[in-house]
Amino acid sequence: SDVRTRQRTAMVMGGNAGPFFADTSLRFDPNQQSVIGIDGFGRHQWNVSLADNNNRNNSYNYNPYNPYMAFQNQARGCGHLLVLSMGSRIYGLDPLRGSAGTASGSGSSSQKLWSIDLNDPSADGSETNVVNFAQGPGMYRRANQVTAFGPMTSRYVCFMRLRSLVAADPLTGESIWVRREIPVGSEIFGDEQYVFVLPPGKGEANVFRASDGELLGTRSIPRSKIGENPTNNGNARGFYSGRSGDALIYFGRKVLQWDQATGNNGRTLSLFDPWEKRTVWPPRKFAAGSRYAVVEEDSVAVLEPDGHFVLVAVNDGRAIADVKLKLREKMSLIDLTVSQLGDQYIVMAHDGNLGNNNGNQTATQQMPGTIWQPIQRARIFALDLQGKPVWAEGTDIEKQHFVASQPGRLPVLLFACTHYEMQKNGQGATPHTKVVAIDRRNGSIVYDKDSPDPQNGLTMDIAGNPGDKTVSIGVHNRTLVLNFTDKAIKDPRRSNEVVKKKGQGTLGDALLNALGLPLGP
Repeated sequence: SDVRTRQRTAMVMGGNAGPFFADTSLRFDPNQQSVIGIDGFGRHQWNVSLADNNNRNNSYNYNPYNPYMAFQNQARGCGHLLVLSMGSRIYGLDPLRGSAGTASGSGSSSQKLWSIDLNDPSADGSETNVVNFAQGPGMYRRANQVTAFGPMTSRYVCFMRLRSLVAADPLTGESIWVRREIPVGSEIFGDEQYVFVLPPGKGEANVFRASDGELLGTRSIPRSKIGENPTNNGNARGFYSGRSGDALIYFGRKVLQWDQATGNNGRTLSLFDPWEKRTVWPPRKFAAGSRYAVVEEDSVAVLEPDGHFVLVAVNDGRAIADVKLKLREKMSLIDLTVSQLGDQYIVMAHDGNLGNNNGNQTATQQMPGTIWQPIQRARIFALDLQGKPVWAEGTDIEKQHFVASQPGRLPVLLFACTHYEMQKNGQGATPHTKVVAIDRRNGSIVYDKDSPDPQNGLTMDIAGNPGDKTVSIGVHNRTLVLNFTDKAIKDPRRSNEVVKKKGQGTLGDALLNALGLPLGP
């Protein structure tokens, strides 16, 4: 990967990505001021320039080491359109329209449909108070919790401009309707029919008709009472989730509820429709100490302390997966992360019991330019899209960062971080980069190395090449290339309870099959 590629940062992709962007992840190039579409192997698909010669203030304050950067630049899918929140501007793009451009150049000008300055007080009258939208760390979490966007459909896109709520035409960016004097920090959600605006700390939302913005009335919005095993951020899900305990999780106009069961005996999961004032599907009950995670935009996962794992489809409450996972003995389940990558669900059960490492934790940092999930100690599992386990058992990872922005169809699952080790003479510390790769077919660790690696401001770049059977991983000043062959791994070992689980047999079956390639010499 060249220097230009290694200066790009990953962007959060929210909303319903299919069918046009289901296999697409996004990168932002600060030098070209463009957004780049990457396919499931990390290969370039299209490039749309955001540059505007008439706009002198076109800087995005890019810093690949800033952990907030990934969530300052976000995109939401809307059919064949992308709507981007970039700093103080919102853009409407049609990346598949006209010329797709090249990897190094700019795409067709017709691909950028419109842009709006969110800090322009002349747009909607005399308002001058700039809204500072909620932002969160660059860890893996739902996009619509930390963005200026409200609901987005084929008919309209909602966003906040200063203290005005704007519904705009997705194709032109022209305002359909505007509601002024919206309280700062309001949560905005809805669907094709209704837009809900819930002021901070309130239990009642104003409801507007989506087509014309008319106020239809108010509705009570129940907030889950966390209360169970609160952490330092008041959230029962644990530190790694990054969400506040009071924030809503919504699917369209419906609100996910994670409440204490009757008699404070466990938890219940349900979906509530505030407009119709009803529960959409029968509540599901789980044991005390269970943890939940939102997966993409259409499902919710729950893991109980005994390893019972359920993946629930939000629209009808059916179980996509209902399996028993083998957790570590005496595991303290503090959080759950679930990500869909290609044709697998990757399940990460976070363990609060660090064993002998409690008094000597190594501080690790995310790789620059990535969307990441910190891991102190976790057991990793993989399920197929039918909810069946792919691996016979889990794989343990410690003191790492899951690269949530990695391409979804690679044959390996990648973890990477940087950390510092004191020099023997005590005169300073040396930066190290540690990369771990797991064979996505069987859970074996096929690469695990920690090496000194001077940092030079380049971001992490990952790409697979099915043609020559390689995956290249650009980290700082070097590029690591994994070659997939039929050669046996040296000293193959396998253990259930230790951190490292070495592969057994050959790499050929495991990794070439994952690439979808025929076996060869």
